[in-house]
Amino acid sequence: MLSGLFWTPLEMVKNRQQMGHGKTYIDAPLTAPRSRHPSMSSIGSSTTAPLIETGVQRQSYSSLPRAASGDLSALAIARRIYQQRGIVGFQKGYWLSLSVFVPYSIAYFLSYEQLKSLYSTHVLERPLSSDTKLPFSAYLMCAGVSGSLAASISNPLDRVRTIVQVSNKRPSAWTVIRQLAREEGWWKGATRGLVPRVVWVVPSVVISMTVYEMLKV
Repeated sequence: MLSGLFWTPLEMVKNRQQMGHGKTYIDAPLTAPRSRHPSMSSIGSSTTAPLIETGVQRQSYSSLPRAASGDLSALAIARRIYQQRGIVGFQKGYWLSLSVFVPYSIAYFLSYEQLKSLYSTHVLERPLSSDTKLPFSAYLMCAGVSGSLAASISNPLDRVRTIVQVSNKRPSAWTVIRQLAREEGWWKGATRGLVPRVVWVVPSVVISMTVYEMLKV
C-alpha cells in the first residue's frame, strides 16, 4: 500500500504518454453512441487508418485531435495533471491499482513457492528448505509459470484500472466494467490484452527472481 503511493503517479503519466496524448484522445467520451444510421456508420470505419481505443470506444486514429509534440513529454503530462487536479490527481486509480497488485502478488508468490516445493520434492527428492538451491532452469520455470498465472488472474482489473486512469471523464470502475461487459461480453472484456500482459510480466519476473535466488546467501 505504501509503495503504491509512489508508483501510481508514475503509472498515470506512463499510461497517458503511451496513449500518445497530453489532452487528446481521452477528452473524447468513454463510449460512442451506437447507431445504424448512415451518418453514424462512418465513425471509426476508415479502412486505411489504424484503429485506436479510447476506453472501450474505437475511433479512427486520423480523426482524433492531436496535441502539440511538446504536450507528449512526461513532464508536460505531469504538469497538466497537477494543473487540473493538484497532487490528488496523481493518485487517481490508487485503490484500483491495489486491487490489481494485491491479487497479483498473492497469486504469484503462492504459486512460485508451491512450484519450487514440488520441484524439490519430486525432482530432487528432498523437501524444500531455506538452504535448498534449485537449478537455474528450475527458477526460470517456476517464475515463468507463476508470472503467467498471476498476470492472467489480475488482467481483468488491470484493464479496468488503465481505462479509469487515462480517462478524463472520471468513470467509476463499476461503470467501466458494465460497459465492457455490455459491449464486448464478459469473457472478451476480461481477457483482452492478456497475451501482451503475460509477455510483459514473464520476462520481468523471470529475470528478477532468478537473479534474486542465485545471489541469495
